[in-house]
Amino acid sequence: MSVLEGGQRFFESQPPDMVICEINRGAARNGDVEWDIRGFFKERGYRCALINLGSVDAGLNLRGGRFYATVPDDRLAAPDCPYVFNLMFLRNGSDLYQEDVL
Repeated sequence: MSVLEGGQRFFESQPPDMVICEINRGAARNGDVEWDIRGFFKERGYRCALINLGSVDAGLNLRGGRFYATVPDDRLAAPDCPYVFNLMFLRNGSDLYQEDVL
């Protein structure tokens, strides 16, 4: 969170269309790190998705998706994953992924 907070001006002046963020629950000092990071991006107009990185056997519940799935605002991204997983944040209005795909 310190890195993101230090880069607030960057996100205000040149918001990237996509940011991929690794969440490491095992190393996080703050148990709410996922909520904090997701809140940071939501406040700046980003949607969140869980990434499987191409491994269908990674044990991440993508609810029918093969490589990524939208994460509802009120759910943990990977509740059964005790350690590391990746989130993709897409800026609203970006044409990287259409709304109905992600």
